[in-house]
Amino acid sequence: MHVAPADFRSVRSGSLILRFAMLGDTAYVLAELPQTGSAGSVLEDPCTRPHWAFVVDGTIHIEAGGERHPIDAGSAFYVPPGIEHRIFSDGPAHLAAFEPVDPDRDLSDERLRADGYEVLPRPPAVLPGVVVPPPGVDLAAEPDAGEIVASSVAMGERILTRARFGVRSGYTSAFCDLPHWGLLTAGSLAIEWEDDVEVVTAGDVYYCKSGPPGHRFLAADPAALIDFTPAAAVRSGVRVQGWRPLGPPVDRRRRRRPEPKTVEVAPLL
Repeated sequence: MHVAPADFRSVRSGSLILRFAMLGDTAYVLAELPQTGSAGSVLEDPCTRPHWAFVVDGTIHIEAGGERHPIDAGSAFYVPPGIEHRIFSDGPAHLAAFEPVDPDRDLSDERLRADGYEVLPRPPAVLPGVVVPPPGVDLAAEPDAGEIVASSVAMGERILTRARFGVRSGYTSAFCDLPHWGLLTAGSLAIEWEDDVEVVTAGDVYYCKSGPPGHRFLAADPAALIDFTPAAAVRSGVRVQGWRPLGPPVDRRRRRRPEPKTVEVAPLL
């Protein structure tokens, strides 16, 4: 499934605008910080929830473990669960996140208003802060025809993948059974399922459920994406597209590595 920016829901808390879309049990959230930054917003409230997010533009700081971590535009970050942190910004910024959501949580307009949010009209078709291409995507260095260039980094329980597609790429890829939550950052792609097909364009967010039926990404023209995949889903017997550098299957007999005690940051390059 995918959701276009025009279909994002929007709420305001003080001067902070939050635009979001539900993708299964995960919400894509785009936070728009004004000229005054994060001052007085809910971002500065103490939080212990995990976050997988990236800075679209501007600069933010995450205060955790007695330290402040500056994160510039074009970088993704991960805050592990249970670590108290707060988010600050001295000026305008756009922050995008994929947030796990309790399936029983009430996200109706009535509940949001009761929680102190102002429910806003649907946003315009093109949102501020969703630029094409965004930081970290250099289309001048696009891959050759038929080529897909990707890199991945483990961020807690999820794997962040950044991929660029050359013209006419993906058509010879195998189908994939892994779940993904992502954002198309440039161009357009067809997500071909074994029993369906859908087209996503820059600024759209997408969710690929676990297969089968499997899926694959097809690019007639240059395109780029950022997405997250649960590390536990990478196991023997699951089909994976060959261009995804996800590493070896998870060996559940091995002791899980301890959660990091600080913020993890990865450039989107």
